Amino acid sequence: MSVHLHSQTVQFSGKVLDQYGNPITNGSIMLLSIKDSSIIDYQLLGKEGSYNFTYNRDGDSILLEFKNINYATFYKAFLSLNQKIDIHPILQKNELKTLIVKSPPIVAKKDTLAYDVSSFASKSDRTLSDVLKKMPGIQVDESGRIRFQGIPINKFYVEGSDLMQGRYNIITNAMPQLDVSKVEVYQQHQPIKMLDGKIPSFQPALNIKLKKGISVSGKADVGIGVSPFLWNVKATPMLFTKPLQAVLDIQANNNGENLMQNLQSFTVIGGYEGNEIQKPIQPSIFSYKVSVPSQINQNRYLRNNTQSTSINILKKLKKDYEINFNAFYLHDRSVENGEEQVRVISINAPIAYTRQSNSKIYTSHWDNKITLTKNTNTFYLKENLNYQINANTDKVNALFDALPNYQNLNSPSYAFENSLSILIPLDKKARKMLNIKSFLQASNEKQYYQIDSIQNLTFPDSIVTHSNNFEQFLKHQQFETIHTLSLPLNYGKFTIVPSTEFTTKNEKDLSDLTTYDLNQTTDTYYNNHLRYNTTTVSTKLNINYEADEIKLSATLPYNYYNFKAYDIANQLNKNIHKSIFVPNVDLSYNLNNFWTYKFSYSKNYQFSEASDFMLAPIVNMLNLYSNSGNFSEIKTNNYSNTIQYNNPLHLLFANIIYDYTLQQNNLINTTDINQNGQSDNTNMMNQNNISSHSIATYFTKRFQYLKSSIKINTSNTHRSNFLFLNNELTKYIQQSNNYSLTLENTSLNWINFNYTLSYNYTRQAANNSNTYKIYNWKNKASIFLYPKENHQVQIQLNNSNYKRKGYPNQTNTFIDLSYLYQLKKKKIDLELKCQNLLNKNYYTEYNIQSIYANYLQYKLRERQIMATIRFYFRK
Repeated sequence: MSVHLHSQTVQFSGKVLDQYGNPITNGSIMLLSIKDSSIIDYQLLGKEGSYNFTYNRDGDSILLEFKNINYATFYKAFLSLNQKIDIHPILQKNELKTLIVKSPPIVAKKDTLAYDVSSFASKSDRTLSDVLKKMPGIQVDESGRIRFQGIPINKFYVEGSDLMQGRYNIITNAMPQLDVSKVEVYQQHQPIKMLDGKIPSFQPALNIKLKKGISVSGKADVGIGVSPFLWNVKATPMLFTKPLQAVLDIQANNNGENLMQNLQSFTVIGGYEGNEIQKPIQPSIFSYKVSVPSQINQNRYLRNNTQSTSINILKKLKKDYEINFNAFYLHDRSVENGEEQVRVISINAPIAYTRQSNSKIYTSHWDNKITLTKNTNTFYLKENLNYQINANTDKVNALFDALPNYQNLNSPSYAFENSLSILIPLDKKARKMLNIKSFLQASNEKQYYQIDSIQNLTFPDSIVTHSNNFEQFLKHQQFETIHTLSLPLNYGKFTIVPSTEFTTKNEKDLSDLTTYDLNQTTDTYYNNHLRYNTTTVSTKLNINYEADEIKLSATLPYNYYNFKAYDIANQLNKNIHKSIFVPNVDLSYNLNNFWTYKFSYSKNYQFSEASDFMLAPIVNMLNLYSNSGNFSEIKTNNYSNTIQYNNPLHLLFANIIYDYTLQQNNLINTTDINQNGQSDNTNMMNQNNISSHSIATYFTKRFQYLKSSIKINTSNTHRSNFLFLNNELTKYIQQSNNYSLTLENTSLNWINFNYTLSYNYTRQAANNSNTYKIYNWKNKASIFLYPKENHQVQIQLNNSNYKRKGYPNQTNTFIDLSYLYQLKKKKIDLELKCQNLLNKNYYTEYNIQSIYANYLQYKLRERQIMATIRFYFRK
């Protein structure tokens, strides 16, 4: 046996054998520090009773502990050396009246954490989403996006298949938690099998393991209510078999539940998977509406009539191919009413105004995607076709300091894309590969922005000034192609990837402004007829290193750009060439089995978009926006440092993340604001540095024997930027501090509770003199009472308090009450719910948005009572 006394890394292995020399295959074995008995590593015994620890040497000795219910605990010190030790625990008899064997709540195996769903679920939990929120280390935000240790997941699998292609919140909100056995977290997941172990990934993924025998899942709700007549219908049947997976989701409601969130895809696309449209096309022009509340759930104020349908099918074909079909349709009509009192944060004479809006919003969205995939250890193919159509209409009645204004905005658009990525091995072991990617996208967007009663607005030309109404027209067309060729070359733990990429983007922007009452088109002052072409040639060298403890990825790209902008009406003709070097580095280092350090650095250049060369003014949100015609160069340097602590044995997870971003811009925005709040916006040549510091922490601990948990989240951000406001160069400094504490207990049979206390402090200063501060406390409590078996009463309390110097405090209190009765044998829930029990009519808050300090008052939905019957699909 060879011994290396000064080695930093030690391999300690062996077997656990009984008195006859046979392997003991059940039990846990832990490696402990001899200094303080802290856990270095732990494992469950393998099939042959074997264990194998690799750790960093710290001291001359270590402790080895073995536990099995049929054997006396083995506990002994050994030298901290590279060696193999077989241990022989002593058999002992245990007389137990009742033996209940439960798996640990979380089991760690290499890079995978397996959460046992039953260990975290309580009697009040119905869906998978309910339980995910209770799992330490996992966060689910309001939109449904899932993160692990603060990092968004890049894939969501069910039984190893990516059926939903990113829209996984449809499954998490409808799958009964009773159908799920395990939730597996792949902490650093490489989705392409050919690249696993060669090209590191720094993002996690989730895999849902169903209980044995479950192939049909889902649920259906039918609810009706009053004040006024309300309905909420949902049906989400799911099928999961080896050759076929399918999810059908049909929803319709007018009770305030927002289905627009289902449009968003949360998948993070890796560099070798191709390109995708991640969200619906965003319009360039918006109507003015009072900003919506930021601190309450939308179902308290959203007056909607919404229908949506989602069809998702994954079929496995021969030769490891699989095809996905994902179709989504949504039609939404909603009404929003609000009032805001605005004060501009500036060093000049104070500007304050009041605005009201009554908005009717109509949205139709189609999204169809077909994906063909083959993902094996020797070949990768992903072909994606996507087509989307949007038709949006806003009708807004607004008051500007009591003067009326009417807006109508129509925004039809469509987009088509095709993305192909192929990874071909060039030798038998796939150490040399060829990656070919091709992407094509075409989109078309038109907007018709009609404005009536403009006597309270000001415009720089005589035609519009003497008119009472007009229409702003904008058309944007885009055609883009990206072609990439790369050659991944693997040399043991190193993989080097030289690549070249060729990108072309051709854009066409047309705009004009037409008056109605004068029946004429304005002169060229409002006309844009822009053609903007961009060509990019990029050569990159990507260096990767992947080992058990260290993962490193460094990209060294050299990019050449050619920009051509042409608009004869505005005498614009530019031909600009740029060459830049934009490196980025990602590092992950496992200090030991619990601590991980992550670092990333990225340098990025952002150059002028087509909209930056639209010299004639565009009316947007009743304001004027134009550009100087100067070429924009924004250089951004970002540094991120993360320290993670994962201890699944003790159900303890924590992290701290520090980010620093410095953005250097050769242009500065200039804004002139009138006394009624209307602004004229452009830009000019002037160095403008924007810096941002942020630090966030996350801590969660589960006390399994108490069925309790605690979560602590903090975030602190400091940001500074410059703006020419009403001809004065102004430096803005914004500070934001957020803290939250969540306590949960489900240990008692008759009562469970969940309580969250949060505090937010926001400070915005102009030149360190004119300072605005807002303080916000929020309390949220959910109490579940179980007076009898199958009976549940829920009381939910939400309270928020806003404080702003010189203004009265604003307090909002909401109470919701619900009663639920279970018919377990029939898999049916009967629920009666009263929302907004106190019948609060308005929600009020103070907030700071950009350079504006606002007092917001928003119209709420009346008290509503709904009766719902809920069915569960299980087989």
